Amino acid sequence: MLLTTALAVIALAGCSSSAKTPAATPTPTAVPPETLSKIVLQKTDVPADWKSETYTQDADQAKNDAELSTCLGTADNSSKKVNEENSDSFSSPDGKLQLQSSATAYPSIDVVNQDIDRLKLPKLSECFTAQFTKLLSKDAPAGTTVAPTVKVTAGDNGGPANVVGKIEVKADVQGSDGPVSVYVNEYLIAKGSVEADVTVTSVGAPVEETQVSDYVVKVAGRLSS
Repeated sequence: MLLTTALAVIALAGCSSSAKTPAATPTPTAVPPETLSKIVLQKTDVPADWKSETYTQDADQAKNDAELSTCLGTADNSSKKVNEENSDSFSSPDGKLQLQSSATAYPSIDVVNQDIDRLKLPKLSECFTAQFTKLLSKDAPAGTTVAPTVKVTAGDNGGPANVVGKIEVKADVQGSDGPVSVYVNEYLIAKGSVEADVTVTSVGAPVEETQVSDYVVKVAGRLSS
């Protein structure tokens, strides 16, 4: 769940995304995909004139998660996910605002609590920034430079009680069309053995809380019900 922001920045920097990676084989005790699919953002949640595309996930995400865990010196829980469902990627008519969400089931609440505890590590922002810099430098189009900064804040950040953290990314992109800043806010939500997130990406201007708060409330409410 913690690398969704990196993928969003890479996409907006003009890099390609790869085919969706299937989740692990489900177990009888896991929260089933049909339940997870009801938690994530739906087409009816966004304005009628917004575009929607099937979400694609980076095939290297498991590797990236493992590298992040190594940087932090913590366990890598990405391989423990049992089921995962992603919403479509939704974009405003001018393409300057994008929304996406996911919901992931783990075998126990202990795994989720470990991920929540990781959000409190002071080194997390540093590790994210280093990893994003590496990924974006590798995949950016020729002649393009990307300088990302990352801020991680644990807690509900003024949102619903089951919001457990927020990741804020600013990526200054210098390409053939001139400079542009890309902003990504990812809101992390958890209850029991399920983690969910809502990611909003804005081009040219920082993300306003009013642009995303309703969507965070919707996903958080569905996870709580």
